[in-house]
Amino acid sequence: VFMAAIRPLIKNKWIGAAGYAFLLFNPIAFSTQITRLYRDIGYYSVSFLCVAATLGFLLRYGSKNAGVYFALPAGLFLAFAHNFREDSHWLYVYVVACLLAWFIFRLLYLKNRTGEKKAKTTAVVPLLIVTGWLFIMLPVSLLNLGYYGTFTIDEYNSGAYAKAFGALKRIDGGLEDPHIVIPEEQRMALYELSPAFSELYSQLDAPNARYRGWKEEQGEYRTGYFSFVLRDAVAVLGYYENADTANAYYERLANEVNAVCDQGLIEAGPRSYGITAKYYPWMTGPIIEATFQGMWQTLQCTGINPLMLPVNEDDAYLKIYENFVYDTISADRYMEDGSTVSNYSLSGIALWGQRFLRVVVLTYRYLLPYLFFAALVCFVAVFVGVIFRKKSGLSFFADSITGISLLCLFLLRSAMIGFVHVSSFSAISNPAYQAANYPIILAFVVVAIAYGIKWVPQITRFGTLPRSR
Repeated sequence: VFMAAIRPLIKNKWIGAAGYAFLLFNPIAFSTQITRLYRDIGYYSVSFLCVAATLGFLLRYGSKNAGVYFALPAGLFLAFAHNFREDSHWLYVYVVACLLAWFIFRLLYLKNRTGEKKAKTTAVVPLLIVTGWLFIMLPVSLLNLGYYGTFTIDEYNSGAYAKAFGALKRIDGGLEDPHIVIPEEQRMALYELSPAFSELYSQLDAPNARYRGWKEEQGEYRTGYFSFVLRDAVAVLGYYENADTANAYYERLANEVNAVCDQGLIEAGPRSYGITAKYYPWMTGPIIEATFQGMWQTLQCTGINPLMLPVNEDDAYLKIYENFVYDTISADRYMEDGSTVSNYSLSGIALWGQRFLRVVVLTYRYLLPYLFFAALVCFVAVFVGVIFRKKSGLSFFADSITGISLLCLFLLRSAMIGFVHVSSFSAISNPAYQAANYPIILAFVVVAIAYGIKWVPQITRFGTLPRSR
């Protein structure tokens, strides 16, 4: 799909074939952490399909159909990605930015051309994107309305839940620790001040609390997981019988906690909203550092291994984690009697196949940093060269936006993961969280090479640009 999307940029079929093979052996696809059935295995594929379809209509601003064939899939895959993960805002930013660029290119292309139905061709692409998005989002929302009585995707988008979570994360006890939504000492105080929150004591902090083992393993309820803990605890209390009951509880919890904070009965910060971790000014430097560390570790394929990676945790701890995430972890499990039990998701692949995958991963691990930086230098040199020689046109800028947008997307996704790394839990070296970055990196390398082959002749010989489309 991606190679078809960037077809206007590729002038040589052999380059297209090489780019396809380069993308086909994406190393993240062979990582043990990704080869089990859970949302991250699909998210990186769906998010990349969204990116590919978006570039498909962007590069066809001057075609007769204006890229309409890619607009509908762009909306579909954006909605799919939204339903895979709640942190898909980066894709919305990307699609909207590329749509704005397409709109500008389209208007400039049509400016001096008569006889074309400007309004019709210019309006159809955004309409199809919205149509594709609604095609997925409307049925999901309608199903929730029918079964639970609320027209929304999930409780994270219900408003009441975000309000309640935001109220709880106001209470930091002056620690300025983003890793903890509400420290244990403050929870104990809040149980006495908020009747709604006191109902959660049996699930969070009682001696036989359902989630106490998870807290003891981590030392506290960590920010990255507390949103799930809160939701599950409220469900165990019986409030998830329907959406109205759950939302009423979250509203009551938010109002009580905010009132306690506003009255100064407990140490708290300003009013907050949403499930994003707390931000403090001191975090800016560490987030920037984590962002670029994550980008470098992604280029090095850190943590990717198609062979089983031993996990030095006993079976009891893994069971706690598996019960929490409703999943089975691929690892060597150390039992109480000292024995080891293996649970390996790729065990059905022949040994030679496993070794082949290992060679593929090692090849990418060695070559990808060099390829990426070579592609970056090539892209920048060609861009500057064409601008300097004043040989640019709409076609050149559209091709340039393709590469620049992929770089910005890599940076944006890495910054999000960097924020999670600083505010919640270790994330920058986890292949599961970096998975969506890998096809973007590979795509940029392919685009940069094709971009160089297409535009280098314009800065190495005399002549004029062909008519821009």
